[in-house]
Amino acid sequence: MAQNGGEAELRAWYQAISPLRVDLVGDFAGKELFAIHGDSLCFIVSPKRGSTSPLLHAIHAVESFLARLEQRGCNFHILWFRDHEHLCVPEGVSGDAASNCLRLSRIILIKHLEHYAQYSQAGWRPYLAQNAVQFFLCLDGCALDGCASPTGVQYLEFIHHIAFHGYSVALMNSLDFVSSKVLVSAFSPSSCGNEIRIEKPRPSPRTQILAVSELELDLGLEPGSWSPWADGKPLSVKDAISFTALCNMLLVNSKRGIRACAAAYVLHLSALRHCSLSQRSCMVTTRHA
Repeated sequence: MAQNGGEAELRAWYQAISPLRVDLVGDFAGKELFAIHGDSLCFIVSPKRGSTSPLLHAIHAVESFLARLEQRGCNFHILWFRDHEHLCVPEGVSGDAASNCLRLSRIILIKHLEHYAQYSQAGWRPYLAQNAVQFFLCLDGCALDGCASPTGVQYLEFIHHIAFHGYSVALMNSLDFVSSKVLVSAFSPSSCGNEIRIEKPRPSPRTQILAVSELELDLGLEPGSWSPWADGKPLSVKDAISFTALCNMLLVNSKRGIRACAAAYVLHLSALRHCSLSQRSCMVTTRHA
């Protein structure tokens, strides 16, 4: 596939920079505020090209990562951008089921991580006007097919865009926790040069879905008047999104295997709702021959 001039410039720029290995806490930011690119967190969930992860694993992986930052005194916000949603679907993921699974995980993560002083918006200028951010922690894109994929190039464009506007960048995929330190490769905005723009990909077509409220009306139920849980509590946002996905999936395919998967997922949601993380582990049994 031929690459346009902007992509070639981005790759040349990335090859030319020389990030320094620093300790985020001791050398770089201390207790100062920095911003984490939300969609880069999805790389922690699915680091392998084309992979998807169960929701429980996704939440645990991200929570563990953020908790380790907090334990070392890091002060951060998480930024999600509406026009970056497609970045959570790595190149090579095909089919509506896999890509929608990743998008669903992203939406649930956004809601689940609200307690981390998160901001969700299409633009970043209003946020930056109100918050003194020292740097951005992002994925550099080259962890995805060595910058060869369209998704990798878009990550590269984002970190270049940040640097062009005067912010240092720390590369998430180089981050290591060593004792009380958070070691990461980082570079200053002075290395960005001129602004580089690339052609944005066209959004992929979406399958039409029905909201839970529409399905409730079809069954003669008043929207929001029922609950699948024994305590009768209403659906949370996470539950509503999950049940919307399950219902629409079953409308397309209600074979026995799909119904069994849907039932297992409802049990999974119930475990998330009623059990703390420490209570979700399974007892390990060992058989002796």
